[in-house]
Amino acid sequence: MRKNVKIPPAAVSCNTKTGITVALLVLAGVALRIGSSMNCFWMDEIWSYFTAMQASHPWEIITKIEVTNNHPLNTLFIYLMGDTKNWVWYRVPSIITGSLVPVLVWKAASEYGLVEGLAAVGIATISYPLVLYSSEARGYAPALFFALVSFFLLQDYWKSRDKTTLFLFWFSTILGLLSNLSFGLTYMALIIWSMLHEASKSRRFYDTVAELLRCHTPPLIAMLYLVRSYIFITVKNGVAGARSPIFIALSFKTLLAAMLGTPQKGMILAAAVLVFMFLLTAGFIRLYKTDKLRAVFFLLAIFLPPVMGNLTSKLFYFRFILVSFPFAFIVLGIGLSACFKHSLYSRTVAIVFLALFIYGNCTRIYGLIKIGRGDYLGAVMYMAENSKRKYITKPHGIIIKGGTSHQTAKEDWITVASDHDFRNTMVLIFYSRYLPPGKNLVYVPHKQWLKEGSDWLLFHTQYTGVVPPPVYKLNNVQVYVLEKIFPYSGVSGWNWFLYRRINR
Repeated sequence: MRKNVKIPPAAVSCNTKTGITVALLVLAGVALRIGSSMNCFWMDEIWSYFTAMQASHPWEIITKIEVTNNHPLNTLFIYLMGDTKNWVWYRVPSIITGSLVPVLVWKAASEYGLVEGLAAVGIATISYPLVLYSSEARGYAPALFFALVSFFLLQDYWKSRDKTTLFLFWFSTILGLLSNLSFGLTYMALIIWSMLHEASKSRRFYDTVAELLRCHTPPLIAMLYLVRSYIFITVKNGVAGARSPIFIALSFKTLLAAMLGTPQKGMILAAAVLVFMFLLTAGFIRLYKTDKLRAVFFLLAIFLPPVMGNLTSKLFYFRFILVSFPFAFIVLGIGLSACFKHSLYSRTVAIVFLALFIYGNCTRIYGLIKIGRGDYLGAVMYMAENSKRKYITKPHGIIIKGGTSHQTAKEDWITVASDHDFRNTMVLIFYSRYLPPGKNLVYVPHKQWLKEGSDWLLFHTQYTGVVPPPVYKLNNVQVYVLEKIFPYSGVSGWNWFLYRRINR
């Protein structure tokens, strides 16, 4: 007869405290992501909105729309939501999947111990990049979520060889690819891991190949289709190709600063990178001792995205390789635990690193919640409230609200120009919907503005800390005075410097 095994009270208490701690950390992460989502839509999200609104049928989002900004799953959700003035609803999928990422990070790291799991989930919870992209209507947060889900499902399939698990793996990988194509970099790591895993089994070469095809054929077909579309778009737009060595070095500095929450240059960054590599190495050693093949996968999942990202596109934003962050945090959590348990010196290094990581990321999250991605709605409303009534029979420019260029009835128009027709026009069109009744915007294109001028002038920049000139003169004829600054916190969005024309 099976005997009842009593669990020691200390173990129960430890597990309960750990569970409560993890739950509190996850809830804190949810609160940070919701708080960060309560500010203005920025251009990339607005671009996705207009992409969704121009589709006649859902399948056109995949088959017809050819813009690099199209993250199909996110665009499909916006399409199904329809036109709503409360843009926060468009961010719900990112908030949900982004809030679940720390849970999955905990699940992966806690296999190696409680301290490992707590360290990893804490890092993932307050990571500024993860919070940022979990709070905007883009495909990055879902891509991270499905990357981790696919990681677990593949291992479950190896254990069970069950058709249901296999189908779920296909479903997860395809949804990850449709979330954002950067998921494909993690999927490449999963494929290599699969090859190594199947090759380690004692079976015929034919059986190994058959099993690999069974496991990866449907996701590979989806990936090849999406990659073909992406290559066509990037070649068409002239951004395909590798970067120069100097640019690659700068991109790695930007990537590491974003991941660690440090400045992008200086001794703090250099010291943080050295400690980060030390902790990663400690984590990899622990992984390698436990499971060599899994250690190889984590190595690929962390380093393959930045390497491939630098070889395929002339553009660089660290969000392109964000998919490597959760896996880096898992290994980092394992490395931190190893340092905590090793010696006083290594424990001190780990504590200092954690303190700097928490400070750097929390200050950025604070700025994101307080300042946001830019106050574009505030700028539009300010122009509406502070413009003199201006009745024009036939306004010249791009009419954003109020009819067509052939309109003959007199209307109250606000004319505005900017330093970038494409970006600023898109944002102004989106926020013009919130203008009070009777107010209408006319955007004056750059070439036309140089000749005719406008009531208002918008300059934008993604550099923080820029001090704009108080007066802007164009050919000593048009004189504009800085009226108001609408700042942003960094990364997503931009500053708007609003000028008013003082001469006619």
